[in-house]
Order: sequence, then structure tokens, then C-alpha cells
Amino acid sequence: MLDAASANVGLREAQAGALQLLLDGGLGLVDGEGFSSGAGTVQTFTGDDVSWLSAVQTDRLCQLTSWNGPLLSEVPHLRSCVEASDAGIDISMDFCPRGDGGYDTANADGSFPEPDSRAMFMQKQRRSDYAASFFTPAMEAWAAGLTNAPGAQPQALNRAAQLVGPIGLSVRLPLTDAGLDAAARACREAAGVYLGW
Repeated sequence: MLDAASANVGLREAQAGALQLLLDGGLGLVDGEGFSSGAGTVQTFTGDDVSWLSAVQTDRLCQLTSWNGPLLSEVPHLRSCVEASDAGIDISMDFCPRGDGGYDTANADGSFPEPDSRAMFMQKQRRSDYAASFFTPAMEAWAAGLTNAPGAQPQALNRAAQLVGPIGLSVRLPLTDAGLDAAARACREAAGVYLGW
């Protein structure tokens, strides 16, 4: 049976693989500052297309965050965080929109209020543009696949934050080999999607 410590080793390897994918992906990333202590490590990188990329690893947490530079003015940012505990394997991932699409105004059923101001019309257009370029039905299916995986328990995600995208997710997977495989695959796939944009 898989334990949390072993799962965290696998998650660290998966996030390290996702980081390597980004480093090898032609983004022109160069090493920045790094920090290491008994509690964990932080690596930072900058590049032509990426203003800031960080990889944080502790015994229980692995987080990869990439904020785009001005050359990638429309491409969503990447946030990927995984950790295991005795309760399960927690995944929190998002592709954060660059502009205000008004995603925080969504109704409980996922629809949006009809625009009644210039700002709301601009948000509606931005959502439409993002849906066509980034938040496609294939990406929605990818997020739903994680959220609806066997034994998955969706967790609360603060959708009121303007930085949360429409396919942001927070889910707890079972502490099993299958749960670890799904989380590791999600780390690599999220980095690959981001790099492909």
C-alpha cells in the first residue's frame, strides 16, 4: 500500500519532470536565485517569454508557477501544486488568465450575467477569445477527467479571486498507485499544455 511519504517522492519527481520540460521547451529560461534549507528548496528562473518561474519543493509540497512576460501577452499563467498526506493526494492547478474575463462573476450554474456595461461586454469578449484559444472543450474535458477520476473528491476553489481561470481545479485523489499516477500525469500534461501555447 502506498504511503504519503512515498507518494510525495513520486510527486516531486513528476514536478521535476514538468520543470525540465519547461526548461527544455525553448522559453529561454536562465537560472535565477535559489534557496535550500532543511525544510525544502526554491528554484527561480527568468527568460524572454517568462517573467518569473519558480519551483518549490518540501517534504510534502511541490509547486510550479510560471508568470508570463509581455511577449506572451495573452497566454495564461501556469500554477501547479501537488502534495500527499494520509488523507490523499491533493492537486490544485490553474491556467490563470492574463486579462480580466470576469470569471469571478459566474453564476452558480456556470453561466454569466448578461452584460449591462462596457466593461462587462469587454469581459464577455475576452472570455470568448480565451475559450477559442486556451480554455477549449478539450481543456475542460482534461480538468473534468481529474475532478471526476475514480475516488476523486473535489475541493473548494476560490472562484471569487479574479486570477482563477475557468478550468482551475482543486481535487483530492485517493492515496493509491492509481491516484499517484493520475497526479503525476497531470503535472506533466499541465506543463506540456502551457508550453504548447
